[in-house]
Amino acid sequence: MSKIAKYNGGYCYLLTVVDAFSKQACVEPFKTKTGQALTEACGKILKQLFYDNCRNSRALIGLIGLILLSICGQT
Repeated sequence: MSKIAKYNGGYCYLLTVVDAFSKQACVEPFKTKTGQALTEACGKILKQLFYDNCRNSRALIGLIGLILLSICGQT
């Protein structure tokens, strides 16, 4: 994609996530392969997959929070 970045708004990378339980797929484009860009893309996908579909499920949102804290090493 980097060769055609000038044709698609400067986006060079695509983050693709498939939720096996709901069978939904999400793709989020980002311009640079940095930690901040990847974190922002993951946040957008998590919001799209989980928050929008399970807004009223506080247990699920709490579980996602615990998973993210454990990934970041802040248990």
